[in-house]
Amino acid sequence: MNTIQKESQRIQEMLFHEKQTIIENCLFGVDINSNSVKICRLRLWIELLKNAYYKNSTELETLPNIDINIKCGNSLVSRFAIDADLKQALKKSKWTIDSYKLAVDTYRNAENKEQKREMERLIADIKSDFRSEIALNDPKMNKLRNSRWFYIQSAATFEMDKGKKKKIARKTGSK
Repeated sequence: MNTIQKESQRIQEMLFHEKQTIIENCLFGVDINSNSVKICRLRLWIELLKNAYYKNSTELETLPNIDINIKCGNSLVSRFAIDADLKQALKKSKWTIDSYKLAVDTYRNAENKEQKREMERLIADIKSDFRSEIALNDPKMNKLRNSRWFYIQSAATFEMDKGKKKKIARKTGSK
């Protein structure tokens, strides 16, 4: 390789890695339309592909998994209160922020589909545990659980009374 080709290769690699860093660490999106999400992911991937380079004479630099930052969902609806106490949920959870980051990083750099699926399951488990911990500390959810408990207890009491009434009616011969 002459010096012009080396410089061109260096610039190509630098552009690729800078775009990759920006796409993986700075761009996040949510759209309710799944087709819009797919188009966005594809456009970001194509943008990276434009600056892809060959590591050697036959091997193209591997493109990262960028689909984790662009999700299908409703960004106007929140599952939890904005002022939810995340510290409590993090303390009680068996997962840490670092374990989540490591799972995401492993997902992005997965070497095969099985590893990617395994990381998807782990990330889903971490999110599920975190959601459960937040819900346990949410005052509205506690009030709802208490209301359900009260309703179930009331219904059970009513059913017992109804059963007692039937027993009494049978013994006395009335309806």
